[in-house]
Amino acid sequence: MNSTEEPAHFSLFDPFLESFFDLAEESDREGARTILSELSEDHQRYHITDKMAEGGSKKVVKVKDSATNRYVAMAVLKDNEHEEAVEEFLREARLTAFLQHPNIMPVYDIGVNAVNQPYFTMKLIKGGYNLASLVNAIERFSDLEVLSSRLDIFLKICDGVAYAHSRGILHLDLKPENIQLDDFGQVLVCDWGLARFTKGVDTETVTGTDKVHSMDFLNITVKGMVRGTPGFMAPEQASTIPLEKDEKTDIYALGALLYYLLSFHTPLKAGQISKMLSDTVKGNVIPLEKWKHKLEIPDALIKVCQKSMHVTPEKRYGSVVELQRDVRAYMDGYATSAENANFIMQLSLFYRRNKLILNLIIAFFFLITSIISFSWIHMRESEQKALKSEGEALYALSKLKQEKAEKERLGLIVADEKCDQAIAAYLSYNYAEAYKLLNESLKLNPQNGRTLYYLGWLSLTAQKFSEARYYFERSKLYKDKSGMNRTIGKFTPVIDAMEQLVAPHSDRIDHQTLVDYLQTLPQKRYTVLMRHILYRHQNNLLDINIYSGNPK
Repeated sequence: MNSTEEPAHFSLFDPFLESFFDLAEESDREGARTILSELSEDHQRYHITDKMAEGGSKKVVKVKDSATNRYVAMAVLKDNEHEEAVEEFLREARLTAFLQHPNIMPVYDIGVNAVNQPYFTMKLIKGGYNLASLVNAIERFSDLEVLSSRLDIFLKICDGVAYAHSRGILHLDLKPENIQLDDFGQVLVCDWGLARFTKGVDTETVTGTDKVHSMDFLNITVKGMVRGTPGFMAPEQASTIPLEKDEKTDIYALGALLYYLLSFHTPLKAGQISKMLSDTVKGNVIPLEKWKHKLEIPDALIKVCQKSMHVTPEKRYGSVVELQRDVRAYMDGYATSAENANFIMQLSLFYRRNKLILNLIIAFFFLITSIISFSWIHMRESEQKALKSEGEALYALSKLKQEKAEKERLGLIVADEKCDQAIAAYLSYNYAEAYKLLNESLKLNPQNGRTLYYLGWLSLTAQKFSEARYYFERSKLYKDKSGMNRTIGKFTPVIDAMEQLVAPHSDRIDHQTLVDYLQTLPQKRYTVLMRHILYRHQNNLLDINIYSGNPK
């Protein structure tokens, strides 16, 4: 075959199809030239489409990047007149760009626009939310109700912060607003505007200057001014005295974020900034145990938070990795280092981790034991049936009835005695003992009107209005020789009135509101009641309440 001839299989190619593919190739070439020409043209690259957020020093807008044909977020410095502000803004951009990690907001571009405003572009989170809107996000993502899902978010935050620490950078402003999440489980640590380098880091590699520390542009405490977020900043940040900050400063903030993920509340109650800063320095945070029973917060994670947020930095976790290790230990069913678990706790956790296998072993053991016991009992019963007579059976039945009647009689006596003891304890302000004795009395005699009456009385003084109403109503069902039932009616308007005074979003009455109301009651008729209501309220004894079972 001549080398200049076409291969045999091309001779069968339809000329029409050949021209069709020539047109397609030409179209592709034209498309390529079009993109190239777009990139070669001298025109504005970014086009603002929407405003997203605005802070004190910068604003964030949504822009379209014509070069990559995608939407990104752009941070623009509002004040470009002061050199120090410009330098701080650009150093934040370079520092963030330096931190390349899946859980840290990526920076794409840094520059200066046509009106001489510095800017940098970042990833645009579509359909996302920040951690501060976690409660609202649960309505969209029901899996966030599960503690393990929120702990997964926390571990991803720790991953990003641990990476930053490995690069010699502290965030120093970790808070829910600076944690971005999207619909697909991505977690990004944002806003590194207050970040600073740890000692010994080559800052020139990141920012292009070796004067970072001398300018103190990233330090939190500058000239007696505190910069940060109360509730999430460590005591060494909240102090107006310049103190050393290190990785443990961020660990405190991570502990506060874990507190928020566990309780949906911030560690400090909002109020005057000076008061919040003072509480931070003194360690006067709201105990996480306050939300424990309502949200079923595990003791192990409470200990982890307490260790992370310790006032003394030396008593916190030594690194973010140690904090993560404790959280993962809890999730895997092991004891955390913060608990100082004893042998009993370790044994309990071992059982939880191996519950299925151990339950099978225990079930098998009891099955064998039951079979042996059943056989033995069956043999014994057969022997006893052969020996018993009708007379012995009747005698045993009669004796049983007598013992039961005697036991019931003694129980009624003891029930009355315990009720008397409970009243004495109550008058001595020993409410815990009073509740204990009244419940013991109620177990012995569920139809004791006096016991039910005083349980209603105690519930009312503890501002447990539904329980008080429940016990008073029950006490009316049983006869009371002392005529005590006739006094129950006077408590009904008191219960109704006090129930209306409960503060919103609380289960208690405001102190001054309570005092004002009690002054409206007739002194002679309600003297004892008012004394105990006010005493329990002032001494924070409302939660002393030991029920044998929740009232229906």
